[in-house]
Amino acid sequence: MQHRLLHRNVQEQDPALAEDKRFVFFCAGGMRSALSAATAQDVGLRPVAHIEGGFGAWREAGGPVEKVEARASSHENIAQS
Repeated sequence: MQHRLLHRNVQEQDPALAEDKRFVFFCAGGMRSALSAATAQDVGLRPVAHIEGGFGAWREAGGPVEKVEARASSHENIAQS
């Protein structure tokens, strides 16, 4: 697995990952975010959490969701040129 190549003290390597921040991972169903959170912890990132059940569970539970207008992909931009 690629995460084994990462430095064990990742927070010391990058100030953007300072210890005063919380890291919450999410995906559609919760499986990938659980793996990502575990990997992040393995390399020393703390505190880490993930949304169990993913974004679908978050939305179903009434969690706040902000609708963002979709941007055109680079492929669409090229086609319009």
